Amino acid sequence: MCLVYSQFNRNLGFEYNLASPDNKWTGKAMVLKSFSPNNSDKNFVHAANLKYTSGNLSWNWRHEYVAENFTAEVGYVPRSGYYKINPSIGYLFFPKSKTILNHGPVVSTMVFFNKQMEYTESLSLLEYNIRFRSQSLFTLWGGYDYVQLQQPFDPTNFSGYNLLPGSEHLVAWCRGKILFQTPKPLHICHFFTIWRVLCRWFYDKH
Repeated sequence: MCLVYSQFNRNLGFEYNLASPDNKWTGKAMVLKSFSPNNSDKNFVHAANLKYTSGNLSWNWRHEYVAENFTAEVGYVPRSGYYKINPSIGYLFFPKSKTILNHGPVVSTMVFFNKQMEYTESLSLLEYNIRFRSQSLFTLWGGYDYVQLQQPFDPTNFSGYNLLPGSEHLVAWCRGKILFQTPKPLHICHFFTIWRVLCRWFYDKH
Protein backbone atom coordinates (compact mmCIF):
# COMPACT_ATOMS: atom_id res chain seq x y z
CA MET A 1 0.00 0.00 0.00
CA CYS A 2 1.31 3.42 -0.96
CA LEU A 3 0.41 6.27 1.38
CA VAL A 4 0.07 9.73 -0.13
CA TYR A 5 0.59 12.70 2.14
CA SER A 6 1.77 16.27 1.87
CA GLN A 7 5.36 17.20 2.74
CA PHE A 8 4.14 19.69 5.31
CA ASN A 9 1.09 21.58 6.51
CA ARG A 10 1.37 24.73 8.59
CA ASN A 11 -1.20 27.20 9.88
CA LEU A 12 -0.57 30.80 10.82
CA GLY A 13 -3.25 32.96 12.39
CA PHE A 14 -4.28 36.01 14.40
CA GLU A 15 -6.95 36.21 17.10
CA TYR A 16 -8.48 39.25 18.79
CA ASN A 17 -10.64 39.07 21.94
CA LEU A 18 -13.02 41.84 22.98
CA ALA A 19 -14.47 42.59 26.42
CA SER A 20 -15.78 46.06 27.30
CA PRO A 21 -15.21 47.45 30.84
CA ASP A 22 -18.90 46.98 31.70
CA ASN A 23 -18.94 43.52 30.03
CA LYS A 24 -21.86 44.47 27.81
CA TRP A 25 -19.82 43.85 24.67
CA THR A 26 -17.85 40.64 24.25
CA GLY A 27 -16.51 38.95 21.17
CA LYS A 28 -13.72 37.37 19.23
CA ALA A 29 -12.31 37.59 15.70
CA MET A 30 -9.77 35.34 14.02
CA VAL A 31 -7.98 34.77 10.72
CA LEU A 32 -6.09 31.58 9.81
CA LYS A 33 -4.09 30.67 6.72
CA SER A 34 -2.80 27.21 5.87
CA PHE A 35 0.43 26.53 4.00
CA SER A 36 1.06 23.37 1.96
CA PRO A 37 3.39 22.64 -1.01
CA ASN A 38 0.65 22.42 -3.66
CA ASN A 39 -1.85 24.78 -2.09
CA SER A 40 -1.06 28.46 -2.56
CA ASP A 41 -4.47 30.17 -2.74
CA LYS A 42 -8.01 29.95 -1.33
CA ASN A 43 -6.63 28.50 1.88
CA PHE A 44 -7.72 30.77 4.70
CA VAL A 45 -10.39 30.96 7.41
CA HIS A 46 -12.07 33.97 8.95
CA ALA A 47 -14.55 33.90 11.83
CA ALA A 48 -15.99 36.43 14.26
CA ASN A 49 -18.43 36.60 17.14
CA LEU A 50 -19.91 39.74 18.71
CA LYS A 51 -22.34 39.67 21.65
CA TYR A 52 -24.23 42.44 23.42
CA THR A 53 -26.00 41.90 26.75
CA SER A 54 -27.70 44.63 28.75
CA GLY A 55 -30.49 44.00 31.22
CA ASN A 56 -33.42 42.56 29.31
CA LEU A 57 -31.98 42.56 25.79
CA SER A 58 -29.25 40.39 24.32
CA TRP A 59 -28.15 39.76 20.77
CA ASN A 60 -25.35 37.86 19.14
CA TRP A 61 -23.76 37.86 15.67
CA ARG A 62 -21.51 35.08 14.40
CA HIS A 63 -20.08 34.44 10.99
CA GLU A 64 -17.38 32.26 9.49
CA TYR A 65 -15.80 31.68 6.12
CA VAL A 66 -13.72 28.62 5.23
CA ALA A 67 -12.05 28.64 1.81
CA GLU A 68 -12.18 25.48 -0.28
CA ASN A 69 -8.44 24.72 0.00
CA PHE A 70 -8.00 25.31 3.73
CA THR A 71 -6.46 22.30 5.49
CA ALA A 72 -5.38 21.55 9.05
CA GLU A 73 -3.88 18.07 9.04
CA VAL A 74 -3.34 17.99 12.80
CA GLY A 75 -6.83 19.34 13.45
CA TYR A 76 -10.34 18.80 12.16
CA VAL A 77 -12.06 20.76 9.38
CA PRO A 78 -15.69 19.49 9.07
CA ARG A 79 -16.28 21.20 5.72
CA SER A 80 -14.75 23.79 3.44
CA GLY A 81 -15.83 26.17 0.70
CA TYR A 82 -18.68 27.86 2.58
CA TYR A 83 -19.79 31.04 4.33
CA LYS A 84 -22.04 30.90 7.41
CA ILE A 85 -23.93 33.53 9.38
CA ASN A 86 -25.56 32.85 12.76
CA PRO A 87 -27.42 35.81 14.34
CA SER A 88 -29.67 35.55 17.40
CA ILE A 89 -31.66 37.91 19.64
CA GLY A 90 -33.41 37.39 22.95
CA TYR A 91 -35.40 39.34 25.51
CA LEU A 92 -35.94 38.58 29.21
CA PHE A 93 -38.81 39.54 31.47
CA PHE A 94 -38.24 39.66 35.24
CA PRO A 95 -41.62 39.18 36.93
CA LYS A 96 -42.38 39.83 40.58
CA SER A 97 -42.77 36.15 41.34
CA LYS A 98 -41.69 33.87 44.16
CA THR A 99 -41.08 30.95 41.77
CA ILE A 100 -40.05 32.39 38.36
CA LEU A 101 -36.77 34.27 38.06
CA ASN A 102 -37.08 35.29 34.40
CA HIS A 103 -38.64 34.24 31.11
CA GLY A 104 -38.52 35.29 27.50
CA PRO A 105 -38.15 34.40 23.81
CA VAL A 106 -35.02 33.76 21.75
CA VAL A 107 -34.91 33.81 17.94
CA SER A 108 -31.91 32.50 16.04
CA THR A 109 -30.98 31.33 12.57
CA MET A 110 -27.94 29.68 11.00
CA VAL A 111 -27.56 30.09 7.23
CA PHE A 112 -24.97 28.53 4.92
CA PHE A 113 -23.87 29.73 1.49
CA ASN A 114 -21.58 28.00 -0.97
CA LYS A 115 -18.48 29.62 -2.50
CA GLN A 116 -20.69 31.28 -5.16
CA MET A 117 -22.66 32.85 -2.26
CA GLU A 118 -25.75 30.77 -3.14
CA TYR A 119 -28.07 29.85 -0.26
CA THR A 120 -27.72 26.11 0.45
CA GLU A 121 -28.71 25.36 4.05
CA SER A 122 -30.36 26.86 7.12
CA LEU A 123 -31.62 26.10 10.60
CA SER A 124 -34.05 28.56 12.24
CA LEU A 125 -35.17 28.32 15.87
CA LEU A 126 -37.80 30.02 18.00
CA GLU A 127 -37.70 29.18 21.69
CA TYR A 128 -39.20 30.36 24.95
CA ASN A 129 -37.33 29.86 28.20
CA ILE A 130 -38.66 29.98 31.76
CA ARG A 131 -36.05 29.94 34.52
CA PHE A 132 -37.24 29.26 38.06
CA ARG A 133 -35.61 30.49 41.25
CA SER A 134 -34.67 26.88 41.97
CA GLN A 135 -32.51 27.13 38.80
CA SER A 136 -34.73 24.66 36.95
CA LEU A 137 -35.17 25.64 33.32
CA PHE A 138 -38.16 24.95 31.06
CA THR A 139 -37.68 25.41 27.33
CA LEU A 140 -40.23 25.13 24.55
CA TRP A 141 -38.82 25.45 21.06
CA GLY A 142 -39.57 24.84 17.43
CA GLY A 143 -37.40 24.83 14.37
CA TYR A 144 -37.17 24.66 10.63
CA ASP A 145 -34.39 22.87 8.71
CA TYR A 146 -33.57 23.32 5.05
CA VAL A 147 -30.77 21.60 3.11
CA GLN A 148 -29.91 21.70 -0.58
CA LEU A 149 -27.44 18.90 -1.25
CA GLN A 150 -24.18 19.91 -2.91
CA GLN A 151 -23.13 16.33 -3.75
CA PRO A 152 -24.70 12.85 -3.85
CA PHE A 153 -25.66 11.58 -0.40
CA ASP A 154 -26.80 8.19 0.89
CA PRO A 155 -28.58 8.87 4.24
CA THR A 156 -28.43 5.17 5.20
CA ASN A 157 -24.73 4.83 4.32
CA PHE A 158 -25.29 1.30 3.00
CA SER A 159 -28.22 1.16 0.56
CA GLY A 160 -26.31 2.59 -2.40
CA TYR A 161 -29.24 4.89 -3.19
CA ASN A 162 -28.05 8.48 -3.34
CA LEU A 163 -30.13 11.62 -3.04
CA LEU A 164 -29.26 13.85 -5.97
CA PRO A 165 -27.20 17.05 -5.82
CA GLY A 166 -29.53 20.03 -5.95
CA SER A 167 -32.38 18.15 -4.23
CA GLU A 168 -33.96 20.11 -1.38
CA HIS A 169 -34.94 18.65 2.00
CA LEU A 170 -36.99 20.35 4.70
CA VAL A 171 -37.95 19.45 8.26
CA ALA A 172 -40.25 21.37 10.63
CA TRP A 173 -40.40 20.34 14.28
CA CYS A 174 -41.14 21.51 17.80
CA ARG A 175 -40.10 20.20 21.19
CA GLY A 176 -40.46 20.83 24.89
CA LYS A 177 -37.62 20.24 27.30
CA ILE A 178 -36.97 20.54 31.02
CA LEU A 179 -33.41 21.01 32.22
CA PHE A 180 -32.58 20.69 35.90
CA GLN A 181 -29.39 22.16 37.30
CA THR A 182 -28.09 21.75 40.83
CA PRO A 183 -26.97 24.89 42.67
CA LYS A 184 -23.71 23.14 43.69
CA PRO A 185 -20.39 24.03 42.01
CA LEU A 186 -20.43 20.68 40.21
CA HIS A 187 -23.51 20.93 38.00
CA ILE A 188 -25.39 17.78 37.16
CA CYS A 189 -27.87 18.23 34.33
CA HIS A 190 -30.76 15.99 33.38
CA PHE A 191 -33.29 16.59 30.66
CA PHE A 192 -36.15 14.80 29.00
CA THR A 193 -38.37 15.54 26.06
CA ILE A 194 -41.97 16.29 26.98
CA TRP A 195 -43.39 16.14 23.50
CA ARG A 196 -42.28 16.35 19.94
CA VAL A 197 -44.08 16.84 16.66
CA LEU A 198 -42.33 16.21 13.36
CA CYS A 199 -43.42 17.16 9.89
CA ARG A 200 -41.12 16.16 7.06
CA TRP A 201 -41.35 16.49 3.34
CA PHE A 202 -38.93 16.21 0.43
CA TYR A 203 -38.89 17.48 -3.07
CA ASP A 204 -36.37 17.43 -5.87
CA LYS A 205 -36.18 20.55 -7.97
CA HIS A 206 -34.90 18.41 -10.84
